[in-house]
Amino acid sequence: LEIAEYINDPHSVCSVLKCYLRELPEPLMTHNLHSDWIFIAKRDPDYRKEAIYRLLPLMPEVNRYNLAYLIKFLQLILDYEEYTKMSVGNLSIVFGPNLIDAGNSTESENVLGSKLVETLIVNADFFFPNCNFLKNESFQDDFSRKPDVANSFGSGDRMVARGTQGQQHTGFYHAQSNK
Repeated sequence: LEIAEYINDPHSVCSVLKCYLRELPEPLMTHNLHSDWIFIAKRDPDYRKEAIYRLLPLMPEVNRYNLAYLIKFLQLILDYEEYTKMSVGNLSIVFGPNLIDAGNSTESENVLGSKLVETLIVNADFFFPNCNFLKNESFQDDFSRKPDVANSFGSGDRMVARGTQGQQHTGFYHAQSNK
């Protein structure tokens, strides 16, 4: 089969993106912060929003930038829900498990990951105010550009940090909840 057959199929593109996220050496939202993310996801939406805002800066910078880009992209897809048929709930169910623990989560953790992603998408401008890709451009303008794909990914290094070995678990939200 030709790659051109897959490029125009949104299901194939989505599958590749989910596969990429699952195959990362560490989940985008990191093992190091996993228990914090789970703790936050179990809380009410107002607490969740504030807690996510406080936890994001603790992520490795490259992970945070990739998460910002992905969430803003999902927000853009949501802007076209009428055409994509992807609600915020659908997007959250599809991407939540792939961001929180890349396929190693329990079913209940998948639900919690979906809650986190839904909160991130709905509040994307609050969490990532400086990530404005495509906001002032039309789809046509963006997709009509033909970037040099070979050079657009730098030296070929992974975009996401290989891990957070040597970093201590923050336990930030667990410590806060015990006070």
